[in-house]
Amino acid sequence: MKLFVNNSFTGHYPTGTAAVVVAPSASRAAEILRARLTKIGLPQEVNVKDMREVKLTGEQCEILYDGEY
Repeated sequence: MKLFVNNSFTGHYPTGTAAVVVAPSASRAAEILRARLTKIGLPQEVNVKDMREVKLTGEQCEILYDGEY
């Protein structure tokens, strides 16, 4: 499995968004995120290109959302 992040989807409020998805591929991660967003009342398309893989080969930090508008 691989770790993907996405902060390009539309949320409930205009304050930014961030999601973490564990999946075998970016396309599957996009499907999972799309389904979860639909489940919480935010149906929308999720572009596979917006799924950024986080390589788990060493220490690192991904800031998903820093509060900046």
